[in-house]
Amino acid sequence: MNHFKNKQKNVMKKEKCELPGCEKKIPAWRHGNATTCCKQHALLLKKEREAANYKKVRNTADPIIRLREHYYDMANEFGYEVPIDLNYASPLKIDWSIKTGTFYKDGAKGIALGDIGYILYQPHFIKIFKI
Repeated sequence: MNHFKNKQKNVMKKEKCELPGCEKKIPAWRHGNATTCCKQHALLLKKEREAANYKKVRNTADPIIRLREHYYDMANEFGYEVPIDLNYASPLKIDWSIKTGTFYKDGAKGIALGDIGYILYQPHFIKIFKI
């Protein structure tokens, strides 16, 4: 005897189109996972999600990109792996909490920002490294 024969499939079917401004019902012929009333609305909804995703990624990346530019400017002016006085770095209003990872150089732990990084040393100076 097959116990699964009489079981019904659980189909996740929404009633109304999820596209803002559309109140149409989702037709029965649309697949079970459909959240919109037609393919065109599905594409529009996908476009909205991708735009929101891009904005989120961009808002995360922009501060990192700007901060990397500050470090590149300092490295171009003073050089890589040379002590730079923090009195010079402070006016740039660097957000010291932003990082993309860490690295180790000569036994010291540094902060990475993509392909550039820095290590803070005492008394009050910084070295910038290419990673």
